[in-house]
Amino acid sequence: MSWERVFAALMRYMWAWWRGDSYDLETGQSHLWHAACCIASLIAYEVGMIGLPQIGNQNSNKPPSNNMKRYGKA
Repeated sequence: MSWERVFAALMRYMWAWWRGDSYDLETGQSHLWHAACCIASLIAYEVGMIGLPQIGNQNSNKPPSNNMKRYGKA
């Protein structure tokens, strides 16, 4: 899974909320709840090194080695 899709959805939900749209018309749920799910997904992808991050330069796609110990991946 491309992280880009999840990040793009996160930004759409946040901008909709920022413009004053409280709820998603399709689901009836808060845009903030949808945004929180997107963030949780991105965290899970990062921790599990799942998917295809398309962020920053190629050297910044992996957490620093000290974070790997925190995630139990060292």
